Amino acid sequence: MRSPRVNSVRDRPLESDTRLEDLPDQDYLFSEIYWVYRHSSSGGSLPIRRHHREVRERLRRATNSNPPVHFGAPETVPVCEHLARDR
Repeated sequence: MRSPRVNSVRDRPLESDTRLEDLPDQDYLFSEIYWVYRHSSSGGSLPIRRHHREVRERLRRATNSNPPVHFGAPETVPVCEHLARDR
């Protein structure tokens, strides 16, 4: 039997059939982004209002369709070396 993948951020198994509704942190993040795009100022600009509306519609479609979620393999970037240093 194959062991499930582990998401390094949450250290929880991610099965191949993981859906958005199975990850409340992601749903919460989408809700926060939606709120920002709903309540931020467009500065009176029609193109910015259109962009805000498009982002909100795409977020709504994504959350309503409950898509499968696939996380890539974790990567280490040079800046991460500073995070593990002792002070």
